[in-house]
Parts: sequence; structure tokens; C-alpha cells
Amino acid sequence: MNIAASAITLLPKQLGYLTCPQTWEVRESKSCLFHRFKYIYGGEAYYESETTKPVPLKHGHLYLFPSNRPYHLFHNKADPVRILWFHIVANPDVTNELVAYKVVKDSIAFHFVKILEQMTQSQERPYDTFAALIKALLIEMSKQAKFEYVSDERVLKALNIIHDSYAADLSLEKLADGIGINKFYFIRMFRDIMGLTPMQYLLKYRLQCAKEMLAQDIPVNVVAKNVGFSDEKFFSKIFKKYLLLSPRDYKRQKIATP
Repeated sequence: MNIAASAITLLPKQLGYLTCPQTWEVRESKSCLFHRFKYIYGGEAYYESETTKPVPLKHGHLYLFPSNRPYHLFHNKADPVRILWFHIVANPDVTNELVAYKVVKDSIAFHFVKILEQMTQSQERPYDTFAALIKALLIEMSKQAKFEYVSDERVLKALNIIHDSYAADLSLEKLADGIGINKFYFIRMFRDIMGLTPMQYLLKYRLQCAKEMLAQDIPVNVVAKNVGFSDEKFFSKIFKKYLLLSPRDYKRQKIATP
């Protein structure tokens, strides 16, 4: 995959500098649909997955975490981790595995990190500038780090259909027809690679997009329509089932605590 050709979407308000509280951990039991970036300033933190034992996250390194694999992040409460963090959605996904990149002082990546630090302190975060910076950082990382990513053309085509047409009336049959294979084989193939069935992925992607829109103070009825739900009440029911908050409560929470 040519990373330069990836479509990068930055999640709103998903950027910051943080000394993590003692209770901090990240536990992704399934696909989260977005990539976490973390630059480690200090502290003692670890990454583990179904296939790896705990891996220490090193100071002065930038880490890119997979979007479609379960994993667990945790730290030593006596030595809390200090991080610069941001989240992106990439189409196609940039990596299926943890990517570690050592940031050398005065390197191009070092200056990119410094710019991102400044952006965490600014009220203004120009979207185009931010997206271009992240893409340039990914290209720089790819020169040193190994990227493992989804390479099956049929799955990539299905992901493109979902990402481009998630607001439409997409069915399993339409997705399978769109890539020209039997729907039962399509389910197995997609699940083996992505960890979710096509329709589970579609729903999760719709909810992720809904969260982004709600964080921008878009009315709930408009959000429901924009992510493929004709019935606002049904959208609210599904949203609360998976997010444990109603869309309105989620919206209030995000606006109150950016």
C-alpha cells in the first residue's frame, strides 16, 4: 500500500497532551475503527495483544496502534505515563499491528511532534494542515518502521464502499455483489481479516461517524439521517445500546468537556 495515497481523517477534538491518571488503561476487545497515535515522554506503560506478551512503550518513541485488532494498554500507577496523543481514521487502514518509531532529536519527525505539541495548546486546529501533517508523519515513519496492513483487494473494496456510502441503504447482499463474491464466503473472509462481520463493521463505523458529528453539535435527527438511520428513535436506541449513553447525553458530555 502506498501510504501517501491513504485518505486520512482526523477525529474532532481527539488530540492532546496528558499525564495519565492512575486508573488509565485502554482495552479494545474488538475493532475500534480508528488508529491511536501516542508519543511517549515518560512513565512506564505497556502494550499487549492476543498474540504478544506485554511490550514496554519506550520514551522518545511514537507508537501507532492497530484499528482492527483487540489490544490492551496499561501503565504502572506508581510511574504514570506521559503522552502526546491523537486519533485518525485511515482508508484503507494503515496497520494491523503495533508500529514503533524512534523519534531522533532534530529529525523531521521530531519537528512534526513539536508542531503537534503546539497544536494541543491552541484553540485553532486547521483541519487540512493537521491531516497533511499526519500523512507526512506516516510517510516518514514508513521509512524506518514496518507497516502490516490489510492487503486483500476484495476487503479493501468492501471497506471503500462502506466508508463512501455508509449513509446509504447498504445490505450484506449489496456489499457482496459490489465486490463480486458469494455473500457467505464474503462474511468469512471479511471476519477473518477484520475481526468483525461486514454488517458489524458497518454499524460500528456508522456509530463512530455519529460520535464525530455529535461532538460538533450537529442535531441528533440530522446525525441519524447522515449515518443511515431513517428513524431517529431507532438510532437513539442502537446508539445507547453500544455506547451506554443516549446521543443527546453523549453530545452534552462532549460539548461540556472537549
